[in-house]
Amino acid sequence: MTTTARTIFAASLGLGLAFAIGCGSKPTPPQPSAESEPSTNPEPKPNTPPKVEPAKLVWEMDPAKHAIPNAPVRGNFGGAEVNLEAVFEGHDLVFRLPQSATPGAGPRVVLKLQSSPAESLENRKWTVRQEDTAGPKVPELWVEVPPNPIIGHSNGYSLTLELGQRKDGKMPGRIYLSLQDEAKSVLAGTFNAEYFRPFAEPPSADDAPFAFGDITVIGAKDNTEIRVAYAGFTANGLITNELAVMLSPQMNGISDVDNKPRITTLAAGDGKSQPTRYAHVKLPSGRYLLTATVTSGGPIVWKWVDIPANGMLTENFTLDLTKTGGVEINAPPGSTGLAVMVPADDATRPPVNADHFLGVAAQMRLTTKVIAGKAVFESLAPGKYEVRIDGERRFVEIVAGKKVELDFAKKP
Repeated sequence: MTTTARTIFAASLGLGLAFAIGCGSKPTPPQPSAESEPSTNPEPKPNTPPKVEPAKLVWEMDPAKHAIPNAPVRGNFGGAEVNLEAVFEGHDLVFRLPQSATPGAGPRVVLKLQSSPAESLENRKWTVRQEDTAGPKVPELWVEVPPNPIIGHSNGYSLTLELGQRKDGKMPGRIYLSLQDEAKSVLAGTFNAEYFRPFAEPPSADDAPFAFGDITVIGAKDNTEIRVAYAGFTANGLITNELAVMLSPQMNGISDVDNKPRITTLAAGDGKSQPTRYAHVKLPSGRYLLTATVTSGGPIVWKWVDIPANGMLTENFTLDLTKTGGVEINAPPGSTGLAVMVPADDATRPPVNADHFLGVAAQMRLTTKVIAGKAVFESLAPGKYEVRIDGERRFVEIVAGKKVELDFAKKP
């Protein structure tokens, strides 16, 4: 960085002054000898590099003449030239003032890069001419220059846009954009845009470690909400997260970035032919319990998996709301506490500690009070579960269409 060089120069200058000044005493000025004469050659002044002004933006409507400057992107939309930053919002490429600037000061330029939800934008190029009509290869353009209203452009502009390979949450690119307006607005330069993967786009190696897949729902009614979650047993302890979305034929989706770098995305299916898609990305390595369920008390399907460093797992689920079972538990004598249950892990694994077990059971809504010596769980997906009451452990196999019994009064 240039600031590093200047810091080193300042440090060297300060050190030189320290030697010249000494330890606080006044230096004795040198006495000229009788034979010395004043110098006729003045000390040379240090070379000061001339201030380099950025090249002025040139408005150009012919993409064949777009010479993209090798400099950070700048824009001129009816006023002075300003530096802009780039960020992706889904498949929208947004140019705006840096976030440190005054909010809402503008300008703000949005290119809606028309693409299917699962299609990647990496290594793509767009060339748009003024006469091109709106269509899949002509991005929709929105420009806001406060205090003027937002103006949309489906055509009537020229564009050269190149995107590169995403890495470390950034997407590099180059752009030259000119508008057919009175102000001759123009935006050009290079950028490295912050990139949040669209909710329906499959994760890539840049998102590793991750687990993602499809959730097929059988027997769902209208307005059914699907919830996905994970509980991770990592070197730094237990981590959890969950996200829910309503089934919809419009492929609605949601992203949770509150735990960055960990991110969960969920794209809603229609509960019929289109599956729901989830992705948990940038996870620390560890042992994970992945789950999917409906939020209205439906069954939970799950998988225990190991996610290694740089792991890229595809784990699909089938959530059949028509095949559920239950369990009626006889609690230990005198118990008035909680009955908690979690899908059983591999029998060779050490038991999960009590606090973590309770935390995972609470996340899965698999806790209930012991009343009159009984505890009941219903709407359970078939499979093997671990049940704990008052520190005691038992295992039970749930069968579809049946309510099985589990007796803590009997020795296992």
